[in-house]
Amino acid sequence: MKRFLKIFLLSLTIFVFAFAAGVIFLFIKWYTIDIPSKDEILHYRPPLVTEVYDRNKKLIGEFFLQRRIYVPIEKIPEKLKLAFLAAEDARFYHHKGIDIQGIIRALIADIKAGKFVQGGSTITQQVAKNMFLTPEKTISRKIKEMILAMKIERLLPKDKILELYLNQIYFGFGSYGVEAAAQTYFGKSIDKLTLAECALLAAIPKSPGKYSPLINIKAAYERRNWVLKRMLEEKFITEEEYKKAINEAIILSKERIKRVDLAPYFNEFIRQKLVEKYGEKAVLTGGLKVYTTLDYNLQKKARQALKEGIISIAKREGYIDKDQPENFVYAKVTKITPEGIWVRFKDKNYFISQNDTSSENIGDSLRIWIDKNGKAHIWKYVGLEGGILSVDLNTMGILAMVGGYDYSISKFNRTYQAKRQPGSAFKPIVYTAAIESGYTPFTMVLDAPVLYERPEAENETERYWIPRNYEGDYLGPIPLWKALALSRNTVSVRLADSIGIAKVIEVARRLGITSNLRRDLSLALGSSEVSLWELLRAYTVFAKEGNLCEFRYITKIVDKEGKTIYENKEPLCINVLDKSVAETMLFMLRKVVERGTGRRALALKRPAAGKTGTTNEFRDAWFLGFTPNVATGVYVGFDNHQSIGDREPGARAALPIWVSYMKEAIKNFPFKMFPPYTELIPSEQENR
Repeated sequence: MKRFLKIFLLSLTIFVFAFAAGVIFLFIKWYTIDIPSKDEILHYRPPLVTEVYDRNKKLIGEFFLQRRIYVPIEKIPEKLKLAFLAAEDARFYHHKGIDIQGIIRALIADIKAGKFVQGGSTITQQVAKNMFLTPEKTISRKIKEMILAMKIERLLPKDKILELYLNQIYFGFGSYGVEAAAQTYFGKSIDKLTLAECALLAAIPKSPGKYSPLINIKAAYERRNWVLKRMLEEKFITEEEYKKAINEAIILSKERIKRVDLAPYFNEFIRQKLVEKYGEKAVLTGGLKVYTTLDYNLQKKARQALKEGIISIAKREGYIDKDQPENFVYAKVTKITPEGIWVRFKDKNYFISQNDTSSENIGDSLRIWIDKNGKAHIWKYVGLEGGILSVDLNTMGILAMVGGYDYSISKFNRTYQAKRQPGSAFKPIVYTAAIESGYTPFTMVLDAPVLYERPEAENETERYWIPRNYEGDYLGPIPLWKALALSRNTVSVRLADSIGIAKVIEVARRLGITSNLRRDLSLALGSSEVSLWELLRAYTVFAKEGNLCEFRYITKIVDKEGKTIYENKEPLCINVLDKSVAETMLFMLRKVVERGTGRRALALKRPAAGKTGTTNEFRDAWFLGFTPNVATGVYVGFDNHQSIGDREPGARAALPIWVSYMKEAIKNFPFKMFPPYTELIPSEQENR
C-alpha cells in the first residue's frame, strides 16, 4: 500500500509538473505566435529619410514617413548616451531585457509620489514595442513585449540595441531619433550638444506633448533637471558638471527644421519616378540617396525669372496693383471687424480694409505683401501660370524644372503634365518635313492669302478657312528661312498642304512628339496640344545633329547600406534626322533669333537659336531655344485658357523670361560657337 501511494504521488507530481510545463509552453507559444523571427530582428532598420541631391551634391529634397537621420552608435556622444541611460534604464548593460530591480524601484517611486513618475520598461522593451508591437496598453501586449525583449537581447549586442533605440524614438514636431531632434530643437548636430542639451533631449521622449520646450518650457526645465540629477546619482557626471548644466538656460533654434523641399516641382517629379521603379515603401522609408542632374542655383533663377515675368505681364495687363511684388508671405487672421481684418505676421499686427478682402475666418492664413510704408495688402493671385524646363545639351541632364508660379498655390506641373497648343512653336517641325521633302532655306515660298474649303464643316460660316498672319500683312515671295524667322502663318500652311499632313505627323513622331495630333492643315499652326517636355526634347534634335536623346534627371541612387543600385552615366540617344537636315534647321532657327521674332534673345550676346509661339487670342505664349550648351523652353498661360492679354505674343510674354534665366545659365558653361555653316547669310543670298 505504501509502495502504491509512493508511486501514485510520484506519478501525480510528474503529471502536475508536466501539465504545468505544458501550460507554460502553450502560454509562451500563444504569446510568441506573431513575435518577429530571428531574421526580422537581425535585419530590422527603422524607417529612414530618402534624400535628393542636386548635381553639386546639395540636399534639395526629402521623402519620408518619419523624419529620421540614422546615426551609428559610435558617432553618438557618450554624454548623450548616458543621459538616456540615466533617464530610461540605468542598468541597461546589466540586465537581459527585463530589469526586476528597475521594476521594483519604479514601483516604490510611484508609491511614494502617489502617481506614475517612473516606468519599469527597459530600453530593450521600448525597442521591442516601437519596432514590432502596437502601442496599446494591455496585459497581453506587455507580455509579448517582455518575451520579445528577451529574444532581442539574445540576438543583438547591447550597443546595437541602444543604437536602434536612440534612432527610433519620437521627440515631437515630426522628429524621430536623436539627430533629427537635435536639429529640430537646437539647430545643430548631436556632436555639438552641451551636457544640458543632451539631458533635455533625454527628457522629451517620455511625453513629447508634455516635456517639449516648444510646448511647456517650465515642464521641460523640471524634467531636464531631473535627468541631470539621475546622471549625478548614477555617477555618470561629476558634481561640478551637474551644477554647471543645471544652471544653463534652454536656448532653442529660432528656425524649425522642416522637410527639405528646395525644388518642389522637380522633387515631386523625382518622387513619382522613384515610386514607379521601387515602390512607395522603399521611397518613403528606405533611406535612399538620390543624385540628380538639377542645378539648384539655376533652379532658383528659373523660379525667379518665371515669377518676375508673370508679375510683369499681370501689371502690364492691369490684373494687379503696380507695386505688388512677385513674392508673398503668410499672415494669420486674428480679428474681423466691419471695417476690415487684422492679421499677424512676425509678431506685428496689420490692418487690411474690407475693400481689399472678403471676410475671412479667424485663424486662417492669408497671402499678403507689405508696402514700403508698412501697410499690408492682400497678395492677389490672378491665375496666370507658366513653366520653365532647361537641359544641359552636353549631358541631356535637366538643369531646372519650374512647373508653375508657386508650388504652395498649385502643384500641377506645367512642364510635363500640361498640354497646350504650341502655336508657331510647332512650325519648326513643319519646316523639318519640308527640308526632308526637298526644300532648302533659299527656296522661294509665297506669303499671300490662301483659302481652304472644309467639306466636313457643319455650317456655312465654317466651310472656308483663311489662315492669316499675326501682323495682318503679306510679303509675297520670300525665302524659306525668312518665312520661319518672321513666323508667316500662310507659308506654314502652304508647306503642310504641299508635302502632306501625314509627312508632318511622321516627322513629329520621329522628333519625340507623342501627343495626339490633328490630321488637318491647322496642325501647321500648332493647333494640337503638346507638353513643354516633348516639344523641348524635339528642339534638342536640331542642336544635337539629328539625335533624339532622352532627358536625364537621376544620375545615381545609393541604398541605405551605401551600395549603388542605379546609375545613369550617358543619355539614351537614337538618330532620327539626317545630320544635314538638322544642320539646316539649326541654320534657320538661328535666323529666328538674328532676324526674326526671337530677336530679344540677342541680349544674351551668345550664339542662340529658337522659336516663338503664340496661339489664337493670345491664350498661350511660348519660346523654345538653345545655345550650344543649354536648351530651355518657357510657357505662359492661364489654366482656364483665357487670353493672357491684348497683344501678348510669345516674343513679349515668354521670351523675356527665357532671356532672364538664360543669362544666368550660360555662365556655367564656356563660350562656344555653333558650327560655321550656321553663320549669318551673305547679303546677296538674303535678297534672292
